[in-house]
Amino acid sequence: MMPFSFLVKDAVAIKHKIKKCLLVGAALLMSSCGSSEQDQQINIILKYGSTKLECNVPINEHSDFQLEQLQFFLSNFSVNGAPLNLKKTKNQSSTTALLSKLCHSESPDNLTLLLSNKISKGKLRFDLGVPFTENHKNPLTQDSPLNQSDMFWNWQLGHKFLRLDLKNNNPANRQTGWHFHLGSTGCKSASVMRSPSQRCTQPNRFAYDVNLTSNTLILDLKPLLDTVLSNQAFYSQSCMSESQNHVCQMLFNTLGTNSIWRGEQK
Repeated sequence: MMPFSFLVKDAVAIKHKIKKCLLVGAALLMSSCGSSEQDQQINIILKYGSTKLECNVPINEHSDFQLEQLQFFLSNFSVNGAPLNLKKTKNQSSTTALLSKLCHSESPDNLTLLLSNKISKGKLRFDLGVPFTENHKNPLTQDSPLNQSDMFWNWQLGHKFLRLDLKNNNPANRQTGWHFHLGSTGCKSASVMRSPSQRCTQPNRFAYDVNLTSNTLILDLKPLLDTVLSNQAFYSQSCMSESQNHVCQMLFNTLGTNSIWRGEQK
């Protein structure tokens, strides 16, 4: 029979081993949870070419315009052909997300998509815009983020899919701002306070396919804005999605390409 002192030492050793195992297990669990959260989000970085887009600095070398605000809806996500659902938050429904960078607000940047399942690397597909079935509903009864009044025109036209406002602080320039608000037009109903029953003739939604190799997506405004902001004849006209507006046509043509979105290369 073992002496009592040996039994005590064995018990202490076993206790230390159990404690060590529990600590290791907890660390692994925390690591696993952290990895899972990271795998269930997509971070969006705003750039102008290779330069990160910031507030209170000229947006490019051609002009004195600076970013005032950028808000945009993304929807209809899929990866490698499989539907991708979003977590429901104040900025997301299960299908539609509102992303934003507000330069003159205490609100932090909202440039992260939160997903309900782990994202696979590969071909990410999504739309810039709000689906027709959600676009023309009463915003007073819609869940967030489709109840935000500054991103809604009226029931007939629906939501602003993208709102880009630039400011010009140069006192020598009489033009103090430039604006691009994207949304559907050619929407027919009995009045602006009624929803259309048929799809709008100019839906102005744009679909994108991006090769996603990491959890970071880049939105590059240079292909969209460089030509417009380099020519006063162009930037003297803002765009409210009028189909006959020449500047709008230029912007629509660029949005119809895959040039403004890319996956981050690591």
